[in-house]
Amino acid sequence: MIFAMKSASIPDAHAPAHKHAPPILVPRAIACLSGTEVIGDGLMKLPFLQALRATWPAADIHWVTSRGPTVYASTLSTLVKPLITAVHETPAWLPSRHNPQADVQAAPTFDMIIDTRGRWRDELQARRLRPKMFVGQSWRYFFSDAKPALFQPRPAHIADRLLEMIEVTVRRPLIIQPQPLPLPAALCARAEELLPAGKMYVGLAPGAGNAIKCWPLENFVALARHVVTVGKIPVFILGPAEESWKNDLHTAVPQAILPLQENWPQKPDIFTTMAVGQRLSVAVVNDSGTSHMLVAINCPLISLFGPTRAAKLAPRVTRSHVLRAQDYGDDQMRAIPVGDVVRAVEGMLR
Repeated sequence: MIFAMKSASIPDAHAPAHKHAPPILVPRAIACLSGTEVIGDGLMKLPFLQALRATWPAADIHWVTSRGPTVYASTLSTLVKPLITAVHETPAWLPSRHNPQADVQAAPTFDMIIDTRGRWRDELQARRLRPKMFVGQSWRYFFSDAKPALFQPRPAHIADRLLEMIEVTVRRPLIIQPQPLPLPAALCARAEELLPAGKMYVGLAPGAGNAIKCWPLENFVALARHVVTVGKIPVFILGPAEESWKNDLHTAVPQAILPLQENWPQKPDIFTTMAVGQRLSVAVVNDSGTSHMLVAINCPLISLFGPTRAAKLAPRVTRSHVLRAQDYGDDQMRAIPVGDVVRAVEGMLR
């Protein structure tokens, strides 16, 4: 399930004070402008896409990138099919600081443009498409037709910043209801075979796209050994970049399960990870793509942060606990003590 999230009320600077102010515009076609999305970005923006579709169920929603491809046109295309009408990857008609000579006459007609990029030069260029309403958050919504209240604090989390861009147009807080993810039945059945009911599984995801975001592997091993001593089963979730760790982990913790390295109906992908995640009682993760995959199915998470900002990027799930290296006097991941992670796991299992 995608996490149900209620964001704070964002009053419009020019809106009436009464509770049920009408929306400023009911758009028929919306363009959401983005730079590019890899897996983690795409999964993190799912609540925003859900909110768009829930707010304007009859609108055509176009996802438009200016700096590269998006997983919404590839890996996550099936997942976002009910949410996005069309995807345009770096179209020639989109004006930007990288494409100032764009043929704007060839662009589709949009009633509303929501520019998620947060760059004022791009926003100035994008306004050349002349929508009925333009929403952009650079310079505290300086170029935007809809704005939050002048002294409204800026949301710290990136998900809340995206939701705010919808809220300023409808002039009310948003509530995103959970929706089931279309995971293939064969993957869910195979995950249940590997992690059968009746036992408690603790997920351990030691990888990340950047090594500086990784808690030391030996700490994950120590945590896995503790999990065994309390009668639970450690489950290592390894991506392609961590495949070489398989044999060492098997030797260090023979009781551990490495489900993604087993036989599957198809080559393991993000949906395989999600299917496995549905079997976990809790997972310990770095700031990584795997953490975003587990967020998408609302897996209880203990998230470890060091050089990246937890306030901006911490996973949003119903049950979560965040440990930051800065709270231990450093910004390096090794500063987070194993003992504190052990206590967090035990608390979550209780």
